[in-house]
Amino acid sequence: TVQIRWGDKNMEMPLVEVDKYIQAIRNVTNDNNDDQQQQSGDKRKLHILLCTEDPEAVRAFQNAMPSHWTLHLDHFYTEYEPYRRTNATTTTMYNVAPRISQQLKGKPG
Repeated sequence: TVQIRWGDKNMEMPLVEVDKYIQAIRNVTNDNNDDQQQQSGDKRKLHILLCTEDPEAVRAFQNAMPSHWTLHLDHFYTEYEPYRRTNATTTTMYNVAPRISQQLKGKPG
């Protein structure tokens, strides 16, 4: 399980680059296999549960992860996606969840 807190975190500090998350996963799992080794028959699938509210974090992770990893998104992200405001400011985008939760009787989150 990996949590990427981007969203409004950049107001407090610089965001941690996705490559650092990828390297940390490789270190913890001893996954030194690159895609070339995977094609040669050394198959070791990794399943990663990514927890985040930020669609950009999901896109960045998908683009950076090796092809032999399988990505799973947390339930909150997938349920919240239809209600995400694409043109919102960071503040309004990340403060809308309590209102949505109230309207939908607690379903997302």
